[in-house]
Amino acid sequence: MDNFFADKQGIQTSFIEAWAHVAARFKDHPALIGYDLLNEPYPGSTAFNLNAADENVLNPFYAKLVKRMAQEDSHHLFFLEPNAVRTNALAGSFPSALAEIAEAKGRLVFSPHLYDPVVTSTGKYDGGASAS
Repeated sequence: MDNFFADKQGIQTSFIEAWAHVAARFKDHPALIGYDLLNEPYPGSTAFNLNAADENVLNPFYAKLVKRMAQEDSHHLFFLEPNAVRTNALAGSFPSALAEIAEAKGRLVFSPHLYDPVVTSTGKYDGGASAS
């Protein structure tokens, strides 16, 4: 992931352009709500310095990605997920230090995954949760 975020051999640029192609292709599709940009991003060697990972690795990446996609699609939502260590290893250590992105004002969704540590560690769910 360090190589991805450093754009070694243009891999991040290619990823961003692939997403721009998706946005251009599907921006008018009636079933589209938005784009989940990167599932549980692991920011490489900065992963356990949570705020630094968000501020120095994920924020610049998300800003470039969203800015490029917004050139293709000016209407749909962008779902941003925090550093995977926040949601997996630290069982929902929120909030994150992800920042607003001007090109997507009003269209950003903070979309962490929350894993119940009991269910995750035991593999069992007792079905006791209610909708109320």
